[in-house]
Amino acid sequence: VDKSVLHDSNFINQLKDATESLSTEPSWKLSSQVGPIILPPNKNLQKALHHLEKGEEWLVIPKKLDKNGYLWSPGIKIGVMPSSWSHQNEWFGPVLGIMKAPSIKKAIEWQNATEFGLTAGLHSLSTKECDYWLKKVEAGNLYINRPITGAIVKRQPFGGWKKSSFGPTVKAGSSFYPNIFKRYDEVKDYNLLINDLKNLWNIKSKKIKNDDLQSEYNYSVLHPHKKVLFVQDEKLDPTYKNYLDSIKKIFGVFINEIEFSKLEDNDSLKAYTLVRWLSSEPVPEWIYKYNFSVDTNHIVQNPQKELFSWVREQSVSITNHRYGNIGFSPVSVDIN
Repeated sequence: VDKSVLHDSNFINQLKDATESLSTEPSWKLSSQVGPIILPPNKNLQKALHHLEKGEEWLVIPKKLDKNGYLWSPGIKIGVMPSSWSHQNEWFGPVLGIMKAPSIKKAIEWQNATEFGLTAGLHSLSTKECDYWLKKVEAGNLYINRPITGAIVKRQPFGGWKKSSFGPTVKAGSSFYPNIFKRYDEVKDYNLLINDLKNLWNIKSKKIKNDDLQSEYNYSVLHPHKKVLFVQDEKLDPTYKNYLDSIKKIFGVFINEIEFSKLEDNDSLKAYTLVRWLSSEPVPEWIYKYNFSVDTNHIVQNPQKELFSWVREQSVSITNHRYGNIGFSPVSVDIN
């Protein structure tokens, strides 16, 4: 939360009052606003519910409301510090942690500093802030001036980045998602594939409209991976080399190639957002501790399938109304 907002005592009082006013009841009761968790609290949630780090204090203390530990009233921690346990961990239960950010730039830096990147949200009426946030935030689903839960199939295809993703990161609920379960022929004509990818990227590199709502903008954006590690058994043959050189030009992605026998567990791997695994050796278990995605798919002739091995998708949802008046949004969205 921006420091100017947090210093406004009215904001804190309203947040506290709104949270304490929520009805926490079993989900079969129509009056329930906060339902039960699906399992008793695990280690992380237990710590979030009962423990305060240095500098933290309770604005609202969570309370256990049943014998088995499934029903908890929501709690709020304030004073969460950068790089603290509360900042760097995730838990699945009704505890909100609040950090005081000196600027939008610092807030985004903290937002991106975790290992996870499923959803992210911003509430702001500043066009400058919203545009800057959209360019910088690292998460799979982005929301402006609306809740960050309740993704709808096709409207907000769902899936994260970093450790909130797995594999080639095609989003559930997207139009292409069913196709990941198909089998595709391995590539035979690289020149044809390169040409098809160029043509496809000319279309897909723009915002992709997901619906025709007037009260909300919903669109998807494909972002090429920044840095990719290409793992194979031996040195690249000329055909592979030519293909990767073309991928670099089409998507502007930086690619390093390495033989499996030379792959080591070290900090240099943290720089990658994707590992394209084409070695015949199994992927080592230790590699999954890193934040990048691991794509074990072979190179295939289908350009749409191959596209999602080099890019990752963001779903963006922006409220376009205020107090019921359609057409108000701090962000101007041009979608064909």
